[in-house]
Amino acid sequence: MIIKHIAPLLLLLLSACSPTIIREEPPTQPVHAATKSATPQSLVTQADIDYAENFAASILAEENWESEVTVHEDRVMHTWHQHGSSNLAYLDYRVYAQGYTQADLDYYYSEETFNEILYSHYDEIGKITECNADNLTLYEFTAIYMDTTYLVRDWVDTSNPKRIADFSIIFKQADQTEMDALSRALFSSLPKCP
Repeated sequence: MIIKHIAPLLLLLLSACSPTIIREEPPTQPVHAATKSATPQSLVTQADIDYAENFAASILAEENWESEVTVHEDRVMHTWHQHGSSNLAYLDYRVYAQGYTQADLDYYYSEETFNEILYSHYDEIGKITECNADNLTLYEFTAIYMDTTYLVRDWVDTSNPKRIADFSIIFKQADQTEMDALSRALFSSLPKCP
């Protein structure tokens, strides 16, 4: 059975207590999602899968977070749903066999792409703030869904010329203190924009 847009579907299932969807990603076909393994035609390696599976493992512990890893031809997605809340975390670890350019980054992380593709399921997206530290860029904004305001932090690590690690956390505005603590634990050099 071919499953399109598996990440949004998984997010809907994981967040039964909240209809929040993290992001809409370009359509890709999962590559052995159930076995979490790459195939010969996949750009994804076992090292990529291991990176995604182990990302923030000690911080997003299983006793507090339920997670799901999905392997696609050109990316590995790891989604976390915090038990008892609608707070979410999301890693999109993308593989670029030929590398990526600044133009690729400028397009993918433009306000237009955030509004019309990545976070299009939200009713409204607030002004995007951007800041940098070395190869790490942080985008911060608010998103409104069903009259609830969420805070979004989206870190993009471009330290590898053929891989982009894009990690997002989406918390209810009321949970900002918890979000700030998680941000400091995950990215101490750039927990939030000044």
